[in-house]
Amino acid sequence: MDASPYFDKPDLDRDEKMEEESLLKGFPDDKSDSKRSIPKVYKRWQKTWSAVNLVLTATNLVFFLFLMLARHNNEEAKPLLPPSPATSVVEKELRPFTLTSPYTRPPGPEVDQMWHDLVNSGAMFTLSPEEFAVLNDNPKTGVKLTHDPEGRYVGTLAATHQIHCVNSLRKGLWFNYKHYMDVHDELFSDNNSPAEHLIHCVEMLRNAVMCSGDVSVITYNWKPGHEAPKANFKSVHSCQKWDKLEEWRTMHNVTGQLQTLERPVGLLDGEPENVFGLAPDSTAN
Repeated sequence: MDASPYFDKPDLDRDEKMEEESLLKGFPDDKSDSKRSIPKVYKRWQKTWSAVNLVLTATNLVFFLFLMLARHNNEEAKPLLPPSPATSVVEKELRPFTLTSPYTRPPGPEVDQMWHDLVNSGAMFTLSPEEFAVLNDNPKTGVKLTHDPEGRYVGTLAATHQIHCVNSLRKGLWFNYKHYMDVHDELFSDNNSPAEHLIHCVEMLRNAVMCSGDVSVITYNWKPGHEAPKANFKSVHSCQKWDKLEEWRTMHNVTGQLQTLERPVGLLDGEPENVFGLAPDSTAN
């Protein structure tokens, strides 16, 4: 067995004696007494010094624990962001969702232009060949900025595309609902207009997309048989882990207790119904 890396007990005792002797060198030695006599002033100094050491040690320990806790919290708070040139401008804020806004108005030149601007203001941006290679596994067919001497590619933030999708849903609201009425779909069997419900959903989605501000990147590739480039949706997104939400929902599930709901007698009597929180004038902010 290998020798112990620690000193033997006798060595420790010898070191302690050497340290004691070195501390006592400055004090007189009364040879007439078989035992050394330590002056009271030294005893008081020794007690004070021990107390100071104890305080300093405790302070250092608390400071060390504080640094470790701060580092741990900082690592947990660090956001998980996808590869994107826009991550440097990511900044969170607390902001309520709106129930109505000018974006909920019926189709017309003014509101259509608002949605067009929301989607297309800065929709495309450039990516260096190195940035594109991280995001798209086929640089050969990647869409480049025309006549760019640096050979840069173009991309769109995922949030921009999501707003485009919301706008498409908004446009799709204005169609014939007869089919869904005939099959007694719940949405189209309510006393309220289906458009009122659906435009509420569009507004919620618009708020959600602009709240999350997904900065993951969509790239583009030329495809055989297509005149226009096709979007590549392989980019990763920084997302909430859905299985964690499912675990929480399962743990707190009370759905089985809500088979029937009884409205308290007299509650809201005489007040106008407004299920979706929409103001009578849907143009209100």
